[in-house]
Amino acid sequence: MLAKNKKFTEKGMRHCRCRFSDLDINMQEVFLSMGYRGASPEEEILSLVNKVYAETADICKPQYIYEIYPANRIDADSIEIAGKKFITGKIITRYLVGMEKCCVFVATAGKEYEAYKKQLRGKGDFPEEFIADAIGSVTAEACVTRISEELAETADGICTYPYSPGYCNWKLSEQSLLFSLLPDTPCGVTLTESCLMTPIKSTSGIMGIGMNIKQKVYACHICDDKNCYKRKEI
Repeated sequence: MLAKNKKFTEKGMRHCRCRFSDLDINMQEVFLSMGYRGASPEEEILSLVNKVYAETADICKPQYIYEIYPANRIDADSIEIAGKKFITGKIITRYLVGMEKCCVFVATAGKEYEAYKKQLRGKGDFPEEFIADAIGSVTAEACVTRISEELAETADGICTYPYSPGYCNWKLSEQSLLFSLLPDTPCGVTLTESCLMTPIKSTSGIMGIGMNIKQKVYACHICDDKNCYKRKEI
């Protein structure tokens, strides 16, 4: 079901402030982010996970924003979105064959969640801070899932999976170019000089849209980043 409080800006961008309870938080993804590949934490750790999750539900104010632009694949390494050229690299670009439009997005767990993480650190609750870090990452990704669900209902064409700068050989430095297609500080998210996002539990990226797109799952076996927490293959 689409978010009831979705808003549209003057430029036609979709902006949603949603409740944490509205998101589909996949606990297996949380465990994966914590380093548990194909297993669940022991009972003591699981108790802490449940505690942090409950506190997250009380304070977290996630939100996301996105816009759809004309787009096309230029060659094996690059694409064009709204007249701007992005060097996405061979791994990502191969999945954008047939793209006619592109959804550019930013999603975040919010500044309140970052403050909560800092509070845990200040108290020396390092195991809980570690768990909060994992839940925050999955929260931002759950917002992206909401975007995918909305596009599945409204987009004129087939949508790819999301792809983000900093992964699959797409340089993080192109984050600033991506942000130029959205309002200043979208969802309160800013970029550092090194193109990292603040609040830290935020994500950005693109999803290709087109009638001739062939939606394919992530091909982690062809990527050489063995430490990527998003890795789907062990």
